[in-house]
Amino acid sequence: MKRVLIAMMVLCVETPLAMGQSANVVNSSRSNIKNNLTVSQGTDGKTHCTVANKPCAKEDVEKLNAALASRNAAADQAAAKAAGGATKSGVKSVALAPDGSLTCVTIDGKKQPCAAAHVVELNNAAAAMPGANDGIHGVGIGLGKKPDPSKPSK
Repeated sequence: MKRVLIAMMVLCVETPLAMGQSANVVNSSRSNIKNNLTVSQGTDGKTHCTVANKPCAKEDVEKLNAALASRNAAADQAAAKAAGGATKSGVKSVALAPDGSLTCVTIDGKKQPCAAAHVVELNNAAAAMPGANDGIHGVGIGLGKKPDPSKPSK
């Protein structure tokens, strides 16, 4: 009986390892979430945003501005608590330029084309946008929210 148990245990542990997987790895990949807003430096040297591999629309930029405002407010509260321990982000808001690139308004009020230094900050704000971590609905198991029990299911 011991031999059978040991053989089963070895089989259960070794099989995932032989397949190139670890038994205790959690898939934290967001590759299955296709419609997130992303900001990147284009080949033209300008900063662009895309949603589902298409240029951002005015509504997308408005959502990004709301996320930036929320992050700045949170940084203000943290700075007040820590007496200067946290600082506001460098970008106050963004706008779409006529060529489709992003224009940043910094905290000190300067309006300028968004630079490479702003990309990380804008992507962090985009990741905090409402719905950024929702799963794909109707396909497998998503990361979405629990259904509201007061609403009838479809």
